Amino acid sequence: MGKKMMTISLYCQVMHLVMCCLLCFSGYGHSLKSAMYLFGSSVLDMGTNNYLPNGAKGNYYPYGIDYPGGEATGRFSNGKNAGDFLVEMVGVPSPKPSLSISNKSDMVEEFLKGVNFASGGAGVLDTTYPAYCMTLSQQIGLFNEMVEKTVDKIGHIETFEHMKRSYIVLNIGNNDITIASNSGVDPEEYASLLIFTLHPHLKNIYDVGGRRFVTISTGAQGCLPRARTETGGCSEETNKLAKAYNTKLASLMQTLQSEADSDDPLHYSYFDLFAAHELLNSIRESLGFTEGVVACCGTGAFNGSAYRCAPGTVPCDNRTNHIYWDNVHYTERFTGLLMRLAFYGSDPYVKPINVKELSEIPVLSLYPTDQVKSTK
Repeated sequence: MGKKMMTISLYCQVMHLVMCCLLCFSGYGHSLKSAMYLFGSSVLDMGTNNYLPNGAKGNYYPYGIDYPGGEATGRFSNGKNAGDFLVEMVGVPSPKPSLSISNKSDMVEEFLKGVNFASGGAGVLDTTYPAYCMTLSQQIGLFNEMVEKTVDKIGHIETFEHMKRSYIVLNIGNNDITIASNSGVDPEEYASLLIFTLHPHLKNIYDVGGRRFVTISTGAQGCLPRARTETGGCSEETNKLAKAYNTKLASLMQTLQSEADSDDPLHYSYFDLFAAHELLNSIRESLGFTEGVVACCGTGAFNGSAYRCAPGTVPCDNRTNHIYWDNVHYTERFTGLLMRLAFYGSDPYVKPINVKELSEIPVLSLYPTDQVKSTK
């Protein structure tokens, strides 16, 4: 055999070995593609609470009146919510509610497409509306169960590598602040309690491979229709709680990044929803939002009663000119503008990078089995 033929033969053998190795690492086909895993409350809930017997619901008219097909899906919005916009902009499959797939025979295949664990009413603390939602602890617990089943089917390495390529989206704390409002708690002490409770949950997700975090802070909770003063002003006490929590949440993400393995770093985009709300609200009329206080659907002062938007309630005719849909949730249009700011924006609204920049960070090489941590 000539020297040239020997070189070609050796090249073919090497390429064959490389392909065999790659097949070993990607035997489940699509498992190394990116997906999205959402945790938190109603801002991200895409129908989780539909599967709870007593959960807070958004699966009736007029919720979903502007969603494709006019369908009430369980989203607490007149149309799409924050999770929907992120899914579209990042370019991953729309995740199904966790409880819709948890006991299915194809659970692993569905898990690898992404899952929505977020539940309307959930808080950082398990004592926050536990009768009406999946608590954050329950969300993380179910996530761990699904990760374990995925490991059993496709192995540690591929599960770990799939999680590294995926997006962890979190919005939590809104309901904890609502409960604590007007209770006289010290904002700094209460915020510290929330962060102390949240930290191990996020560390758990990191340990099973989560490396791309999109963390959405609480909004201007004191300006929600439900929280407004009698004159229509924002509740400063409630906003102080939100700001104290948001500051510590941003610091928590920095801490998690510093705690991560330098050879396998954690990347995150922190979106300051409070600051973004203030920006858009300050220019709302130029954006076409002629109503920034009264909700589109609801009852009571500013349509802000605790009963939200009850079944059969007739909403306002023009949802596009309202900031608020119901007593605590933004309209689809305002939410879309917020998420565009999260995706393309810069400091002080997103830190240290925006979601688009996060999505462009390359994923590092595969890790050996002994570096892949189990949730067991």
